[in-house]
Amino acid sequence: MLKRDKKEKKGIREDSSVKSILVTALVMLLFSVGLSLAMSMSMESAYRKEISDDFQEHHILSASILGRYYSREAETARNMAGVLSTFESMYSIDEVLDVEGRFTTVDERAHIGYVGGDGFIYLDGERYYPEVHENLFEYFKGYKIAEGKTMVTEAGALISCIDSSDVVTIAPIHIKGECVGFIFIPIDTERIFARETFASQTEEAELLLVNRQGKILATSSGKVGNAENMPVTVSGDEGVEVPASAETAVGITVQEMLDEEADGKTRTRQTIQNLTRGISNDEEGMITLRDSDGYKFQVSYAPVLDSYRLYLVTRYNSNIIESGVQPMIYRSVSTCLTIICIMIGAIMYVWLIARRTSDTAERLAYEDPLTGGKNVNYFNEFAQILLHDNKEMPYVICRFDIANFRYINESYGHVKADQVLKACVKEFESCFGSRELCVRMNADQFLALMVNDASLDGRLEAFRAAVNAAARGVGIKYPIKFKLGVYQVRKHEKDVDVMIDRANAARRMLRGDEKHNRLTYSEEIASNMHKANLIESQMQHALASGEFKVYLQAKWDIEKNTVCGCEALVRWVRSDGKIVRPDEFIPLFEKNGFIEMLDFYMLETVCQMVCNLQKEGKMVYPVSVNQSRVLLHNPDYLDNVVDILRKYKIPEGLVELEITETVFEDEKDRIFSVLDKLRACGVKLNMDDFGSGYSSLNMLKDVPFDVIKIDRIFFSASVDNEKSRKVLRKIVEMINDIGMDVVCEGVENQEHVEFLRSIGVRKVQGFYYARPIPAEEFINNYCE
Repeated sequence: MLKRDKKEKKGIREDSSVKSILVTALVMLLFSVGLSLAMSMSMESAYRKEISDDFQEHHILSASILGRYYSREAETARNMAGVLSTFESMYSIDEVLDVEGRFTTVDERAHIGYVGGDGFIYLDGERYYPEVHENLFEYFKGYKIAEGKTMVTEAGALISCIDSSDVVTIAPIHIKGECVGFIFIPIDTERIFARETFASQTEEAELLLVNRQGKILATSSGKVGNAENMPVTVSGDEGVEVPASAETAVGITVQEMLDEEADGKTRTRQTIQNLTRGISNDEEGMITLRDSDGYKFQVSYAPVLDSYRLYLVTRYNSNIIESGVQPMIYRSVSTCLTIICIMIGAIMYVWLIARRTSDTAERLAYEDPLTGGKNVNYFNEFAQILLHDNKEMPYVICRFDIANFRYINESYGHVKADQVLKACVKEFESCFGSRELCVRMNADQFLALMVNDASLDGRLEAFRAAVNAAARGVGIKYPIKFKLGVYQVRKHEKDVDVMIDRANAARRMLRGDEKHNRLTYSEEIASNMHKANLIESQMQHALASGEFKVYLQAKWDIEKNTVCGCEALVRWVRSDGKIVRPDEFIPLFEKNGFIEMLDFYMLETVCQMVCNLQKEGKMVYPVSVNQSRVLLHNPDYLDNVVDILRKYKIPEGLVELEITETVFEDEKDRIFSVLDKLRACGVKLNMDDFGSGYSSLNMLKDVPFDVIKIDRIFFSASVDNEKSRKVLRKIVEMINDIGMDVVCEGVENQEHVEFLRSIGVRKVQGFYYARPIPAEEFINNYCE
């Protein structure tokens, strides 16, 4: 059931993760698609406008060029009429033809004609009778063209003999103030459209010449509507009057042509009407229409010079804009699709990596890399689920470690020691059920959840025996013992972390030398925890207010029977006179780090005392000051010690630093480096509690100490044991031989003194000679 719950939870987490990734990916994808469409539409619109504006500029330029063609022909007609007007009397047709030969039109294939007073038309030496008007001379006079002026009109309906011309320019001939005839030049606009000047326009559009009423006079394609009896628009220079009878012309209207080509929608017809109104109002502009197939096309219009009342209309091909826009759209869409595909690929890749990372994170989060079993994170979830589903079942949470595991590690090596740790997890699974669990926390610290029934003791003993068997299997003969702190889980308790802390509090109360290495959490332990919390809440104030006092215990030279030095010890004397024992606060301070501040305080206080004794001329003995192993890991430790010694100008040898051999358990090389630098600065070093560890003899050849302090436990058993006496004698001899001093601690009776004197020990420390006393009392007793 528990595994099923774990799988369901994992599945829910994975589904949630996958769902979150997919939703994010979908949002990003939709955003990308929307952004791509918006960009494509924006680019398309901008590009269409750019093309449309470019077409309009070309159209206006074409209208201007066409107007200049007309102006040049009008100037030719005006110049010829001016030459003829210089004659003093009426001239013959031959004279007219002679003058005509002097002039060349813009289109050299065009003709120059003459209308005489008889109303006939003379063109290329031939006489033609006007088909539309009986007397063309009188009709032209009706225009009242002023002398020196010209008029441009539509040719086809007036002069049928000029089949290919659609526009004619007329100039009157005046002799002595009287109009005697007219010079006219027919203009073939379609031939002008065919010139290279308009080649780029005619390739992509159709050019239309229309009059003010929108009637088509000429096209670049040569297709004009019915030319019979259509109204005419005439235009001319300023001062030319156009009679009402002149309003006849040929061709269909632009509106009719566009109505036929466009899609026929009401909105389209209104747009075409806007074009017609724009032409009639002498405006320029453009409109966009859709043909019957749904394709857009543009129609531009502009006057051909203001005075002519003729207009150029350009009808661009339906596919011309699309042919320019479509490649851009295809490139844009292709780019966007490529980006989207890349994003989809990237999202899928990220999702796969996330899945793999999730699996790896799951493994790292719930597995112990050393033992291959589960870890504390898994334990917390396991315990919460199990305790919730089995409220009536009695459970205990146990924190345990392996007694003297450091010895096993150093004696048999890390590889074999690790096999013991692995065996703890493996054998627990063999001895306990599926509803129980054991995990390694760190180092040799373990955490277990067990059913507290009648068979618990038997299962624990079987577990210990199995671990010992596994240890022997890898060559470890040292007996494996556990220190177990136990917490009985109460009904409806939910906070697993609190339960673990309470089990650990019970474990920490075990020293490791008890007959039964198992302790259950109780109110007494809770009371001790409360005391610890109280001490921690008061320690800063106690240091600031000077409640930590320096006590000195004398070191004795048993040969001279006199004081040869002392050791500084800290005592916490509250303001009310109550004393807090060192074993109540030193271990706690080492755990919370406050020991660093306290050790520096003690060192500076001792240095200040030594400095004052020197100034007062009193006897000064070497003082050894304890330094915690925690302090030596401070990167600023060496500089701080040197600064204090220099501050109080302490001579070499008067202040010694006392360090326990357990300081070398971690980062041995770094600690050796720090101690070497201290000795180089003239600081004497004492190794405290020599003999309390398991590697003391091995340490002697490497450690940079000046004094070895032998622990009482090491020599007290040697007093009555001949073998132990010999061993201790050899150790003392060896220490003396390598140039170190020996101090034996814990000397409590004369028997100890005689034994130590017999093996060559000269300096001792213990209650037999002196107890720790306040520094002031020590000074009064020994330094006066």
